[in-house]
Amino acid sequence: MATISSINFQPVKGNSTSHNERSVKLDYVSPHLTKNNESWKSEEISTRFSSIADLTKELTGRKIQAKATPIREAVVNLRHDHTMEDLKKVRDVLKESYGIDAFQIHIHRDEGFGGKKDNFIAPLKLNLHAHMVFDWQDKETGKSFKLNRLDMSKIQTLVADTLEMDHGQSI
Repeated sequence: MATISSINFQPVKGNSTSHNERSVKLDYVSPHLTKNNESWKSEEISTRFSSIADLTKELTGRKIQAKATPIREAVVNLRHDHTMEDLKKVRDVLKESYGIDAFQIHIHRDEGFGGKKDNFIAPLKLNLHAHMVFDWQDKETGKSFKLNRLDMSKIQTLVADTLEMDHGQSI
């Protein structure tokens, strides 16, 4: 195995779609490499959020809370040889183990640092990673999953094993 695996979850942000689909210009992207990116999605974020809100109302009798984060985005480190199929395996493992369902995956092979800057040319160091957008709702209760630190550590291990990468040090 090579390269340390990492998966980091955060609530999805408003600019997620434009970042993931490259619909806006980003100064840390090498545009000539954008053609190497890959995307897969079964649904738009707004459509999924509406479905989550409807199920919450149906199962709990209440509207979804204003500060609820039922959609989360994870950034996953990758090696140059990882494929969309590898990430779909991660998706399947996480859905089976924790119920969280990735409905979008975006592989970015165009971000990094280096290149020409202030009359200095440095080699481009790519930051190979993927964004996975997850539905974080328990479909039986209508509430968001509550994963603790141990669950997150186990998810790190599942990702490392599935992608055949080294697991980082536990804190």
